[in-house]
Formats: sequence, C-alpha cells, structure tokens
Amino acid sequence: MMEPGIPQSRYSQLVEILHKARKHPFSSEALTQWTGIVSDFVLCVDPLLQTFPELKGIKSSAGAKYAKNGESRLRSTLQKFFSPALKNLARDSRTGRGKSKRKSLANPLSKPLSSQVPFAR
Repeated sequence: MMEPGIPQSRYSQLVEILHKARKHPFSSEALTQWTGIVSDFVLCVDPLLQTFPELKGIKSSAGAKYAKNGESRLRSTLQKFFSPALKNLARDSRTGRGKSKRKSLANPLSKPLSSQVPFAR
C-alpha cells in the first residue's frame, strides 16, 4: 500500500528510490548515494517543499550555479542540506557514538530482593 499523500504518478519514482536505498546500505562509503536518495525522496513526496517546515528555506536558496531547471536546482540545494547530517550519522554509527551510554538494566528478579533493597531483610 502506498502513502496516500503521494500522487499515483509518482509511485514508480518512489519504488525506484526505495530500490536504490536497498541496493546501497547506509554507510560512510555510500554517503553520496544516500544524499541523492534522501533528496529524491523529499522531492517525490513533497515537490513544493510545503510539508516539511525545516525545508521551506531551501526553496528560496540559489542552488547549483549551472542547473538547467528548478527541480535540478532544488535537488542540488537539498543534497547540500542533507550531506552534513548524513555524514554525522555515518560517523556516529561507525564509532558507536549514537548508542545510549546507559547500561542495560539487569533482570530485577535475578537476585534476591534482600540484596537489592537494604530494608527488605
């Protein structure tokens, strides 16, 4: 089932984007592909950049200097916007910095209650 907000004319484009994403697992080596994938996805689901408030400023940006049409210029600007965030995600996933530093909680029933709570003796 497709997302109801996406026009049916864009279904094939969305499927192509999803195939690209499956073909290139997210990693630091695939950042260029993922920058394009995310930018293409945004343009597929919201070509006028009205749904995502964070992206409304991008619409007024200059974009690529030699872009031939408005969509190319918008795609270029989106790629510049997403590139630093994806680099940070790739770095954090590689180093494990994105994981929670909180130690996992042990099963509370694995120890006798008297050893866990001082007044339960």
